[in-house]
Amino acid sequence: MPHTRSSAASRLRWYVLAVLSAAVALGTGCFGAWQVAQAHSIDRAPIRVEGTVVRIPTGVATYNQVDYTVHGRREEAANLALPSGAGVGDPVCLEVSSGDPTAARPCGQQYPQAAGVSLARVLGPVGALVAVFALLRVRQLRRALRAAGARPGRRRRR
Repeated sequence: MPHTRSSAASRLRWYVLAVLSAAVALGTGCFGAWQVAQAHSIDRAPIRVEGTVVRIPTGVATYNQVDYTVHGRREEAANLALPSGAGVGDPVCLEVSSGDPTAARPCGQQYPQAAGVSLARVLGPVGALVAVFALLRVRQLRRALRAAGARPGRRRRR
């Protein structure tokens, strides 16, 4: 199997898949870790406050928003798991960290954005596995090229 453009393109596709999968795994892992850190911050010294829903999702890529006041400062939290049927102007019970007033979650919830933690639990490992699989495939293609006598990464002169 001589070194051809198709084998180079195949390797490139696998490299791109590996990089994108690793980026998904890293991104969702970081987001999940941030959610867990915020939950721990709230658990250390929680303050119960009443927030007000100021925006609800109206379509794709829109989030809810809750405004609240803690330590005399006005804060906002977005994309929280609000009770079903919550509308603009409705009061919402929030637990806020006394050390970090921007860390807030609805009362009774474990994480500020529970869907984000669930997503990280699924996409993080899946992305890492796909990245490993893609890198193994690239390695396999390189070995096949070496066995055929071609040097991977170098073009043959015509």
